[in-house]
Amino acid sequence: MRPPTGPDVIYEAERACRAVASLPAREREVLELLCGAGLSTADIATEMGTTAAGVKSLAHRARLRLRATE
Repeated sequence: MRPPTGPDVIYEAERACRAVASLPAREREVLELLCGAGLSTADIATEMGTTAAGVKSLAHRARLRLRATE
């Protein structure tokens, strides 16, 4: 397998951004806080007014949706 080239990387990055943008708002927010901001599950739960289990559930559903777009 060859390493990705510039256009390939750009295409995949744009595709990933579109997939994340298509998520429901709360699922997108959880992923952005987990992956982008690096917040803990507990901190995200406090910020979003939910429980740690709720954060984990939202993240799980978001990841399933993203996998389905592959």
